[in-house]
Amino acid sequence: MGNRRCLFIVMKENSKETQPNNISLLQDCEQTNFKIGEDALFDFVSAMPGPAHLKEIKTGRYIFSNQSNLEVYSLNQVSEIIGATVQDLDVFMSPYWGKGFADHIDFLDFQVREKQETVVVQQKVFLDKCGLIHIQNMTKTPVLSNNNKVAAILTLSFDLTSKADPLRILEYYKSIYPKKSDALHYFSNHLNIKKFFNEPLTEKELLCMVYMKQNTSYKSIAASLGLGIKTVETHISNIIGKSKKHSVVEVLTFLRNG
Repeated sequence: MGNRRCLFIVMKENSKETQPNNISLLQDCEQTNFKIGEDALFDFVSAMPGPAHLKEIKTGRYIFSNQSNLEVYSLNQVSEIIGATVQDLDVFMSPYWGKGFADHIDFLDFQVREKQETVVVQQKVFLDKCGLIHIQNMTKTPVLSNNNKVAAILTLSFDLTSKADPLRILEYYKSIYPKKSDALHYFSNHLNIKKFFNEPLTEKELLCMVYMKQNTSYKSIAASLGLGIKTVETHISNIIGKSKKHSVVEVLTFLRNG
């Protein structure tokens, strides 16, 4: 196959080789013909921190999935996804994914199958079944059988959500949910702070929380939001008034450690 710019993984039955412990191997497109035992490959997929799964090449049916991938669909057991296709998942995920998402995944799998090369998608944005945003880099890699035929597709997703600018995340929610109250509801769920408050925070109050998480001064918050310092102080006072038994400092500590 020459020296293609992609990573190939060979599934060898009863192989005694150890699984790789360096995730960068699967991101290094200069690697070729890397061999790994089938059981070790399943162990590797299970150990991935982000969503990861294997699909059969001919049918597109799931062969294996890790727990992180199951959580996207609110599934509990691997058995619930094995044998399904992305089109099967689209039956209940389309309200979150949007029209055409499953077809795009099928197209990416087609590219892997036809070109026998790794396909990388940067900063893919989608919703999970809880309506929360995920931003991921996704890598789809051909898995070769002993006769060098593509037998499966290994998909690895590397989460970027936790490192993304919260203000950018809020804009995503506002673009996805036309009703402002819905966008703020899901953004609060995204931050996981609703449990700290007796009533919902307004958009400006949420933004103040986000800026305070970044140790920003009231003066800087006011400048960023185009507000007066007194107005910012009022928003902070309202945040305190809406909180349960928790102090704002506790909420900020939670956000910073989240």
